[in-house]
Amino acid sequence: MIQPELLEYFQSDKSDWYVLEGSRKIWDKQKVKEFWQKIRENKQYGFYKYNFPVFEGVNSSPTEDNSPLTSDKDFWKKGQKKTFENYVSFNNSKFFGEVDFSGVKFNGGADFIGTEFFDTCIIKRAFFKSHTWFGFAKFYENTYFQAITFDGYTDFYENVFKKNLTLENSIYQGKVDFNKIEFNSPVNLKNLTFLDDCNVLFQDLIETSHLKFENVIFSENVIFRRLNLSNFSFKESDITKLNIRDCSWNNGNRIIINDEIQGDLTYHDLGGLYRQIKRNYEINKDWEFAGKAYRSEMLMRRYALYSNKKFGEWVFYWIYGRFSGFTQSILTPFFLLIVCILIFPLAYFSIEVIDLMQSWNCNFIESFNMVRFEPYLKNSLTNTIPIIKNSSTGNNWWSDLTQKIISSILLVFFVLALRKRFKQ
Repeated sequence: MIQPELLEYFQSDKSDWYVLEGSRKIWDKQKVKEFWQKIRENKQYGFYKYNFPVFEGVNSSPTEDNSPLTSDKDFWKKGQKKTFENYVSFNNSKFFGEVDFSGVKFNGGADFIGTEFFDTCIIKRAFFKSHTWFGFAKFYENTYFQAITFDGYTDFYENVFKKNLTLENSIYQGKVDFNKIEFNSPVNLKNLTFLDDCNVLFQDLIETSHLKFENVIFSENVIFRRLNLSNFSFKESDITKLNIRDCSWNNGNRIIINDEIQGDLTYHDLGGLYRQIKRNYEINKDWEFAGKAYRSEMLMRRYALYSNKKFGEWVFYWIYGRFSGFTQSILTPFFLLIVCILIFPLAYFSIEVIDLMQSWNCNFIESFNMVRFEPYLKNSLTNTIPIIKNSSTGNNWWSDLTQKIISSILLVFFVLALRKRFKQ
């Protein structure tokens, strides 16, 4: 057992071991050296409430094979490998300087519950076996988790990341929970691998969380629950099988992903992402969000046609969108049908009134009283709604044909929108 006076030394405040030059910490090298020497001399795996200075091996390049060290460094003596063979606990510890666990193997599990990192935290090419706990840990500076293998249950719970977090090129082989985490800066999640038997949960992150996934293939074992996805990015990722539960997007008639807002992707790539989201919701029979994703997919196609100067095709997509909301809106074609029913007879009525004023030299009131609006309205209803029969005036064949074509298109859009809205 460690001596009480030595334990007090390890747990004592280390904030007076350095001076600040701007934002840079200049550590007392002698005190740092003595601290790590005592750590190595008193080899143990429990560091409850320890206060650590800067690591000695910061920014050193970890070896791929975790070969024996050529000099003393941090927790290990010369000739040893950077390995914790047993369960190691840093419960409620504080790291006042830069932390570098790069190349370290945690073979017995690790506990970082309640730990505070006051400077840059670097963990590269590390290996975590068995349970790894980061619950309630706080990271006040940039954090780098890169090329790590998590083989076992990994728990991030109620963490706080004050600055950038980078999770790159890592492999998750067991259960992983990201629960109730506060991200105050964008999170870079690039080239992550979730194996088929790996269960991953992203749940109840703060509303403003901005997660930037890149080149990630999501399986159905990856669950997004109760998240605001409007700030998420999915560049070059496959989200078709992603398990989305009780998540929200932006408020509107279509889904807008952050990739579109940032303008980093082409319209073609954005259309592909929206198509994946649509398929995801279709698989789960969530027709409302599938429709919203379909709107965005079609809109990206329209933008792509315009940018590629394919104006002929663009016109059809423009009509498809404006007249029907890409068959996702019931109100748009219905409203346009009402307008169509009224605008044509009003036009005919006005033309006849003006004709009478010119032919018979009548004033407007007299001409208005001489013309009946009802026949034109009945004829318009006949042209718009096929089941209503009425003898045509016979004087406006071309305009009647035009109205019939427009009304038929709007009726088709209206029926398709109804079908999609109430699809089971």
